[in-house]
Amino acid sequence: MTFWILATVLTLIALLSIGYPLFLRKRSSIDAAGYDKSVYREQLEEVDRDLERGQIGASEAELAKAEIARRLIALDELVEETQNSDKFSTAAQVTAICTFILLPIASVAAYVALGDPQRADMPLQARMTADPKTQSVAELVARAEARANNNPNDVRGWKVLAPVYLRLGRADDAITAFRKIISLEGSNSENEASLGEAMTIAAQGVITADAKRHFINATISNPENIKPRFFLAVALGQENKFDAAIKAWETMLAQGPTTAAWYKPAEGELARIRKQAGQPSAQPSAPAIAGNSQSPKLGGPSKGDIARAANMSAQDRTAMIEGMVANLAEKLDEDPSNINGWLRIIRSYSVLGRKDDAIAAYSKAVTQFEGNPGASKQLNDLAMAMNIQPVKPAQKLGGPSKGDIAKAADMSAEDRSTMIEGMVANLASKLEEDPSNINGWLRIIRSYAVLDRKDDAITALT
Repeated sequence: MTFWILATVLTLIALLSIGYPLFLRKRSSIDAAGYDKSVYREQLEEVDRDLERGQIGASEAELAKAEIARRLIALDELVEETQNSDKFSTAAQVTAICTFILLPIASVAAYVALGDPQRADMPLQARMTADPKTQSVAELVARAEARANNNPNDVRGWKVLAPVYLRLGRADDAITAFRKIISLEGSNSENEASLGEAMTIAAQGVITADAKRHFINATISNPENIKPRFFLAVALGQENKFDAAIKAWETMLAQGPTTAAWYKPAEGELARIRKQAGQPSAQPSAPAIAGNSQSPKLGGPSKGDIARAANMSAQDRTAMIEGMVANLAEKLDEDPSNINGWLRIIRSYSVLGRKDDAIAAYSKAVTQFEGNPGASKQLNDLAMAMNIQPVKPAQKLGGPSKGDIAKAADMSAEDRSTMIEGMVANLASKLEEDPSNINGWLRIIRSYAVLDRKDDAITALT
């Protein structure tokens, strides 16, 4: 009953807030007209005083008084029309009647269809512990925020919140979260780049000096990280440093791979900057390693070879290509330190459908450039793009042995719980070393759930 009384009072307040101006419209107009009249009379008296003091001439005073008199006459006519008119116009009457009749009916009908006055309130604590599957995104974010606020020094909570804030468009909150992450975990390339990205989003796409500083820090920490380099190239364009921007985009595109999510946007940015700079558009160079400029030529086709190949049969063309690849393989046997050659032969084997040879060449190149992070990354990127990278066997994740299970049966509940917690902690540390192991993630989420560590299970799932 209390609910319906409250709903009735609120509805009456809403009706009065809409109807009150309609009832008082005429009175307000008359009051406003009376105020305007007093102002015009004051102006007439002021003109007479200025004339007496000699501040204006007689002709100027007559003109001013004539204009003020005209406004007074017009105002008198308006007041007379208002007083002689009906209390409401037809449109105002229809509006008032519809408002007072239809608004309560529509409100009650909508609540009967959608509401439930008998449903009990759900306190904050209940929402915080409800099944995540039944909760909205806003409720899940609220849970994560509550956890982060209760444990402000737990970097895991902030790492969950920061990217969610970005996706929800809450850039200022994302900035705060990324700053907290850096204060707890320290500066690294990913953290600095993410903070710079949040600042750029908050500034509507403009890369500010602060954001640029974070992107520079990220690039210094890891020169291979594409994200900060991408934003720094955009910043050069925003600063109208077209030559530097073109060079930055060309360097990124040359390193590839062409299948990366950033590649097409980078091509578009390069074309746009070239147009702004008044330069003709050009095709980006094929992905390659910026390696030794003195490396010997590796038997690529000349213009004459290409012209002859156009007139060959498919069989002859394939034979010619196979010969070039064989020649390239021989040169790599002589000079295995040439990274460009390895990239080219891996790509060639893949195009020819010789997947086993591509995998073998990739494995040899990985061994050859072990200890060279730049070369290793380019090899891995190419192998992933060509889908020829050997699959690493999943790391064993330290599950309980039969002996462990037998010992657990004779333990007290407390000792058994301690042993299980230790296994879960060991599993978590192994997942930090190898986060690509899906079986490990499934196992640790299940373990946390069994141990009733729901927050940890949610974090692992995220």
